[in-house]
Amino acid sequence: MFKSSIWRGFWCVLASACFVGATYAEDVSYFADKRSLVPNLTQTGPTCGLVSAAGMLAGAGWGQGANAQERAQNIQKQLVGRYPAGEFPSVAMNWWLQTYSCTGQSPYYSVTEILYPLAGATKVEYEHLLDELKRCQFVGVDWYWNDPKDGTRKGHAMALVAGNKCYDSNSVWRDGNTAAADDVASNSYAGTDENWRVTFAGPHTVPSDAVARYAELLCPGKPSWAVQQYDVQWNAATDKLTETGLKKDVYADPKWEGNKLIIGNARDESITKQLFLELKFNEAQGPSLDLGSLISVAAPDSSVALRGQWYWYDDNKSALAKFVLSPQPASETITFGDDLKSKLASVNLATYCVPLPIAFVQGAVVLLSVVAITLLRRRFAARR
Repeated sequence: MFKSSIWRGFWCVLASACFVGATYAEDVSYFADKRSLVPNLTQTGPTCGLVSAAGMLAGAGWGQGANAQERAQNIQKQLVGRYPAGEFPSVAMNWWLQTYSCTGQSPYYSVTEILYPLAGATKVEYEHLLDELKRCQFVGVDWYWNDPKDGTRKGHAMALVAGNKCYDSNSVWRDGNTAAADDVASNSYAGTDENWRVTFAGPHTVPSDAVARYAELLCPGKPSWAVQQYDVQWNAATDKLTETGLKKDVYADPKWEGNKLIIGNARDESITKQLFLELKFNEAQGPSLDLGSLISVAAPDSSVALRGQWYWYDDNKSALAKFVLSPQPASETITFGDDLKSKLASVNLATYCVPLPIAFVQGAVVLLSVVAITLLRRRFAARR
């Protein structure tokens, strides 16, 4: 997967034989399940990161070919041609999307890399990945461990395709070093922080003491720069709001008041906020549902503008819109009209703050300077 020493000093472990993954007598109904979408590929050389990236891109619908398997194989060839020594999945996906994808199909695509502490991801963070996997994202995880023979640091990337948050402890993977279509691992959580570990039934590239240091999320939708700064997810089935990103826990927690979703901030006159609002419905709706009249965003002492229009995904069950709030308000309120909230499976929003245009700031300074000079002249004239 990873280029050696030049990048982070980690690399993919190459398998000398095809390992057979764990098998279980009973198949389960997974909380999140992308098994039917992400194809199984074979790793060639130190390219586990490229295998993971190609599978996720093809699963999301990109690439050329009659089906997901053909699309993934073609994408893998393109990635190996660009990165013959391997590359991180997030870098590979971003390069491919910028080079080959038709971004006109969607207003944005999101490739988000998540960095976990040295001790690795925890149970809470694994469950967050399952939430992302369920709602839209395709998820890859990068595992690291020290080789017991020489103490060198090694790593391996795999795509997470299914898992449960509650009654079943298994997670299912797509791994280029494994012959099994569904590579099943048993999850465990070590220590007081419940650090996430995976154990496969047979010999496997990833040992049971490996830790999850990175995750990659891919989804047509909210841009990665916004997701990384602040992301809020609401799932109708659990009626819970979850925050992630750099601004998590910085301001007041998001909350529902009836059909109004309130997002807390701190007013800042120097920045403008971009708000990306993504809705997923229980049943197909499509453009005939006038979201422009059913959804409003309000903020005290700030202007709010819908940029462009609501964009509907191909399944007509998900829609995305961008709002701009200037300047950043103390809070924003999203109102869902009629019985719209009852039709929703999830609400996902991401926000990103940018400085006001320099021309605006310079103009304000010039204006204040003119006012000050005028007042001084008047005061001076009055004294003459």
